[in-house]
Amino acid sequence: MGLTFEMEPKTPFGGSLSTLAVIDVASSAIVRKPAALGWEEAAGLPLVGLTAKTTLSEPLLRLPPSEGDSQQTIVVLGGSSGVGQYVVQLGKAAGLRVIATCSATSEHFVRSLGADEVIDYTAGSVLESLRVVKPAQGFVTIVDCVGGTELLDDLPALLTPKTDSFPHGGSYTTIVGDKTDRSTLGGAMLLDTDRTMRARQDASQAGSLPYRYACILLDMNAEWLADLAARAADGRLKVPIDSTYAFEQAREAYERLGTARAKGKVVVEVQAAT
Repeated sequence: MGLTFEMEPKTPFGGSLSTLAVIDVASSAIVRKPAALGWEEAAGLPLVGLTAKTTLSEPLLRLPPSEGDSQQTIVVLGGSSGVGQYVVQLGKAAGLRVIATCSATSEHFVRSLGADEVIDYTAGSVLESLRVVKPAQGFVTIVDCVGGTELLDDLPALLTPKTDSFPHGGSYTTIVGDKTDRSTLGGAMLLDTDRTMRARQDASQAGSLPYRYACILLDMNAEWLADLAARAADGRLKVPIDSTYAFEQAREAYERLGTARAKGKVVVEVQAAT
């Protein structure tokens, strides 16, 4: 059996919560499921894993020239979120220093994934906390898995600046966008309706911002998915599963998602059609 994630580019609201799926191999990432990878983990990995990998790959993440033993630092806003968990793990595996935000109740969990430092967003201003822990060269990237605009005005001071030796500068990559309401879809689809976000991204692509900004969807990269599956199968990548529901309990599964308290993926078991 294969490990697959499929999304039609022209129908971004498609999904796989069904007993039968028709997959367009031209627009999908399909790889064989490793025997050592459980079915729940295989179901929970592709969307979040590929999204995290996208945020930490070029052109979204570029590293400045190495200066001695200095370690590049990234920030993950929402380190306990579905995607944030994988950004933390993949960032740490890449040799980056990882600072993540989460609630105090999730701190141990996020540290267990590899976060070097955790900021409790419920205890005060995330912006002020980042100012305190910012390295001299700035953060090479901030990956936003939460949404909102709190940091936008201060990004030039937080991110690694553009220089002759590093003309790209640091990056701010959001998978949510400016919105904070969990009841509505966010991410790159907002660029079609939010003029402020569109103008910001256009300015970034034109090079007129002192940093790089992008609101993104995942890259359908089968090679990346195969690598993520292999890492999960041999234990190098944790695939946290919060809970599993029967197909008839799909409503309860979505209600669990809506609480924003799930520590891992919420999986719905679908019985194969006969």
